[in-house]
Amino acid sequence: MKKNFITALFFLVVITISHASAATKPIPVRPLATSFALALSGGDQLSDVLTNASGTFLIGTIETSTSTLVTSPALGGTSDGYISAVSYTGQQLWNLRLGTVLDDVATSGYIDSLGNIWVAGATAIPTPQVTPTPLAPNTVNPSQILVAPVAPPTSGLKRLVVWEISPSGSLVNTYTSDSTDVLLPSTITLKLKKIVVSGVSNSSGANTFESTISTTGLSPIKLSKQKTLPNKAVTLIKSSTYSWQSFATSKAIPGISGFKPKGSTSVLIKSSLKGGIAELFTFNGKLVSLKYQPGFGLVLANSDQGIYSLLFLNTK
Repeated sequence: MKKNFITALFFLVVITISHASAATKPIPVRPLATSFALALSGGDQLSDVLTNASGTFLIGTIETSTSTLVTSPALGGTSDGYISAVSYTGQQLWNLRLGTVLDDVATSGYIDSLGNIWVAGATAIPTPQVTPTPLAPNTVNPSQILVAPVAPPTSGLKRLVVWEISPSGSLVNTYTSDSTDVLLPSTITLKLKKIVVSGVSNSSGANTFESTISTTGLSPIKLSKQKTLPNKAVTLIKSSTYSWQSFATSKAIPGISGFKPKGSTSVLIKSSLKGGIAELFTFNGKLVSLKYQPGFGLVLANSDQGIYSLLFLNTK
């Protein structure tokens, strides 16, 4: 009886030690290496990242005349929208400027089942020109007075625009819908078999808008009021094997002894689908986009003091 008790006690101690060792097993903490930096400068911005089997598609607004990311010539105005296709090896496949001779921005995108890319943005509406009154006889013609050329006045980014682009980078269609308020699209996606654009508005009575693309173009803009606009602090996605979440924190994370940030730090946490953190990555700056592409892995874009980087993590 005493021998059986000692044996049972021995196994209990072994099991307890085993569990304690598993609980204290350190979780790897490592910096996430930059795959390559994006050649953006000045007022150039990256707003959204799309992925499919052929590569990554970067969407944003460019103010510089040329860059290695966007090589097509400027269209006019202070800014143009752009889309740039990049392979998973970092090779640029094609790029396209989007917009008019006035100011334009591109802020979000969506890829349909055929591989066509839909990019939402906004453009300035030109102010209607007033037809001059005919001059009376013997009156000096003002056109003979030399003056500096003046750009046509605009009324702000009040025209919602959706550009449809082929998988090879050709502009297929452009859809527009005008508003009396400045618009900034934040999402474009498929809802009930229709492509829907939504975003924020500077209207005094409504802070959000929505419009739907049909065979006749963009529907009239529908404004609405939300008490608080969503501000998602944590980005969460799932791959075939793991769940991934990214956020910024200045505090230690329970269960990760090797992570003691001195200030706000952006992290990417890898966890098993059954729960339990497997690994933690750190990176500089602020998360712009986090996507998972089946067959390749994670695509993470971040911004650090105006410098954008694209991070590829090849994990199934």
